[in-house]
Amino acid sequence: MIGHLQTNKARDAARLFRMVHSVDSLRLAQELDRCADRLARRLPVLLEVNVAGEASKFGYRPCRPAG
Repeated sequence: MIGHLQTNKARDAARLFRMVHSVDSLRLAQELDRCADRLARRLPVLLEVNVAGEASKFGYRPCRPAG
């Protein structure tokens, strides 16, 4: 699955896809994990990172290096 995924579609995604390429929130990751667990499946995911920091974009904020 590539593209924005809403949390309410996580159950369908866990059932239909072998991997999700666009996890943009902890809430979505947790819901996908719950749904995959109910199906006795592992569902690999890739996290979406908003490197530009734009409010209109989806994704996690990048971590700043310690130092």
